Amino acid sequence: MRYLCLIYLDEQRLAAMPEPEMGALNARHLAFNDGLLESGHFRALGSPAAQDGTARGLSLVHFEQRAPALGSCAHDDGGALVEDPCMFELVDPSPIALPGDVVVELRDDPHLAGYACENFWGSEDWPDWFSQWNQWSPLAGTLCRGDGCDCVGSGCALDVPPPGATVDCAADGASYTYVTCVDDPDLCGTRFCHYGHGERRAQDPAPAGWPCP
Repeated sequence: MRYLCLIYLDEQRLAAMPEPEMGALNARHLAFNDGLLESGHFRALGSPAAQDGTARGLSLVHFEQRAPALGSCAHDDGGALVEDPCMFELVDPSPIALPGDVVVELRDDPHLAGYACENFWGSEDWPDWFSQWNQWSPLAGTLCRGDGCDCVGSGCALDVPPPGATVDCAADGASYTYVTCVDDPDLCGTRFCHYGHGERRAQDPAPAGWPCP
């Protein structure tokens, strides 16, 4: 069985929405789409065609979510690095050619069982800062260690990857990123992810705990 879902939004309400709230809404929406794509239950997304005399139909695009670009989460402020607000990065959408078939596969995905639980937030990967989950969940410490996990500004401690995390290092060794995720059983298996990163000036010595050569 196949379904086509169209989403309509209140433009006036969106226009009045504060930028942080809009960013969180977009992140939640796109992360949810990616969760469905990864599970094989969702194949494409898009928006109605423009009302300018062009042919009626849908323009479909595919979004990809990944760790922040290396070195993009801090800037040099006169000799000192300042950590910028940083989370996952959305790759530029790629168009999906039409006409075409949208294939829906029925799979036995254990993660979908969470929808039968009242406390389940959805099958997408939620950033660990959402709803301050990283402030109250005992599982937050399994995704990131130390005081640098969510620091913004100057003088931040190092965002140290936990043991076993896969770390992506820049060629010059001056920055790194990593992503760690955990399913929270108290929220029926809702998945939370920490998009970790570290930066230093190339001429400065690597601080203790720096994971890159």
